[in-house]
Amino acid sequence: MYRDERISLVIPCLDEERGVGAVIHAAPDFIDEVVVVDNGSTDRTAEVAAGLGATVVSEPTRGYGRALKTGFRYVREGLIVTMDGDGTYPCRLIAPALDHFFDGGFDFISCRRYLENREFNPSTFKRFLGNLALTLSFRLVYGIAMRDSQSGMWIFRQALLAEIELKSDGMPLSEEIKIETFCRRGFTAGEYPVPYTHKARVGPSKLRPWRDGMRNLVYLLRKRRDLAGRWERHGPTID
Repeated sequence: MYRDERISLVIPCLDEERGVGAVIHAAPDFIDEVVVVDNGSTDRTAEVAAGLGATVVSEPTRGYGRALKTGFRYVREGLIVTMDGDGTYPCRLIAPALDHFFDGGFDFISCRRYLENREFNPSTFKRFLGNLALTLSFRLVYGIAMRDSQSGMWIFRQALLAEIELKSDGMPLSEEIKIETFCRRGFTAGEYPVPYTHKARVGPSKLRPWRDGMRNLVYLLRKRRDLAGRWERHGPTID
């Protein structure tokens, strides 16, 4: 419990036997439940997670969005925190992010990433450019002044899921949940800054920059078309 709220940490995993253990170990003691969604791993991801006390939920159909939605269905109440199983998101900042969430009266916050110590190398630079292009497209298409439309670390109320529509089974779910929460009037949504450290990654990245980037861009446009006539732009809180 944190500030009298139940907190569930949902981690989608595909072959993260090395990384998921580090993330679970780093999770704060106040986390009530760690839900690891094993997305068809061929390594010991499920065994490692279960051995550390996590609840392991199997989702054999591959897909980042599919895994997250499976994890969301498992959580019945309280707040949901999401992060990847590779160690790149900082567990130590879950508590400050929750304080920001509570103090600001938010329904949803996305933890926007920034590079620590100007940590650029060919890999991170390519990701930086791709994320910048997608975020600028997001701002242009939806008129929302987000700084990081692709972050996978979020905090939101479980009850919010009954009021939004998440269709993507792939990487675009990351931007879809932000479109749904930032664009629907009545929700208070915002961002909270957290450092992103490429060196903290455990194991190889599953992201395929060009293919996933194009799919995200196409989904942005398709989602905007589908929302035509039934969305309401409002002013989110951007920190």
